[in-house]
Amino acid sequence: MQQRRTSASLFFATLLALTLLGCNGAERQKRELAAAAQRQLSSLVSRCRSQQPAVQRQLQELRRSSSELVNLKQQPYSPLRRPAAPDPELMARFTREDQELEQERYEQALAAWRSSDRAERRYWQGEQEAKRQRSAFRQQQAEKALLALGVRQHNCGSQRLESVRSPATCRGRAPLKSVGSDSSMVERSPRRSRRPQRRELCCPAHPEQRIEGNGRKYFLHLLTSEQLKARGMADKRAKLVIQAYPVLVLSNEWLEELFCPICGGNRWCHITKHDRVEHTVRWAPRELWEQVAHVDPVVANPTVSEFTRREARRLNQKRADGKRVFDAG
Repeated sequence: MQQRRTSASLFFATLLALTLLGCNGAERQKRELAAAAQRQLSSLVSRCRSQQPAVQRQLQELRRSSSELVNLKQQPYSPLRRPAAPDPELMARFTREDQELEQERYEQALAAWRSSDRAERRYWQGEQEAKRQRSAFRQQQAEKALLALGVRQHNCGSQRLESVRSPATCRGRAPLKSVGSDSSMVERSPRRSRRPQRRELCCPAHPEQRIEGNGRKYFLHLLTSEQLKARGMADKRAKLVIQAYPVLVLSNEWLEELFCPICGGNRWCHITKHDRVEHTVRWAPRELWEQVAHVDPVVANPTVSEFTRREARRLNQKRADGKRVFDAG
């Protein structure tokens, strides 16, 4: 009997020791899992805080390009001013020959207006398409950057962006708001930049590529009222302007040599200035050089003789020994 009691007590002691060991192992495993979860959460918090400024910038760029596309779709074409029809009361005072002459002038002005309006509409459509392509390119770049940062896009009626990580994980930072048609991108608006913006000149062949020039400009000169009417000015006012200024110099249109890295060379462009930043760039046709004070950089000056041009280039010529012509040694 005493032996049975001893063996039973040993059995219960062993069972109790195994139970305690199992409890300690489970608690240790729970502590390790909790520590791993805390480390993962800390890494997510630090990653979210480091990427949040970049996400905000890309969200602002995405919203700006989207609003530009919406504005381009809503912007209507403004036709040129139609020439006024002859006044019937005034025509009644004219003779028959004068009435026919006035009617013929009106029909010619109407035909010229239709031709100019068609050309202006085609030019406006081309400009709108170029702006649309630039805005769409910037929108695609912003979306790619957001996807690279771990932001996915959902299209459910209105466009909305959600972060893969919860904004609540970024403790101490303001959470990002969803992008919608009326809501703001971020909780705090970016600081307004006081630095003057540079002019935007894009290559006509590559709308996404910005081009630069050396700053030398050849402003256009207008000599006839038809050239002013082609730019949207009324007939009567155009005649008055040409009478007051027989040679009218345009301050918002000029020719400038610009360099495009993709094209790999300099080309002369016809630039139209709309405001301090936005400009329209087109390849300059050869006919426009007739309106730039009779200057053509391709053709040499006819008033300069061949001997003078050859002697002017003599400083850059070299002798047979490799030295320049006017070297002392």
